[in-house]
Amino acid sequence: MKELVKSIIEDGIVEVHEVAELRTEIFADGVVELPELQAVYEVAECEDKSNGALQELMIEVSIAYFLGEGDVEIDEAETEVFKSLVYEDGIVSELERKTAYALHEEANAICVSFETFCSEIDALRP
Repeated sequence: MKELVKSIIEDGIVEVHEVAELRTEIFADGVVELPELQAVYEVAECEDKSNGALQELMIEVSIAYFLGEGDVEIDEAETEVFKSLVYEDGIVSELERKTAYALHEEANAICVSFETFCSEIDALRP
């Protein structure tokens, strides 16, 4: 996974075929693990303008990680993981906002801290 991410971000442009390769690698075993989730966020950080394929993948991988395997709630621990991914580069991107909103919509229940976080990042919007 690390070599794939390195090759994708090397030129600073994320191409559709690279997103497809990343998708194939992430979903190969049917389960999204934390390093795979982190890989998508790392790729997204290098992209100046998020392309549609990357946006779709980031949302899909986030939903699979946080709400996969029958999990329908975003709890405190998951909120902390998500916040660490979003704040890792010190900037809340529009793609990260869209991902937060998608998680908020998909979850059957969310904890107070996730609700608060969504409000905070919305207030940071330029």
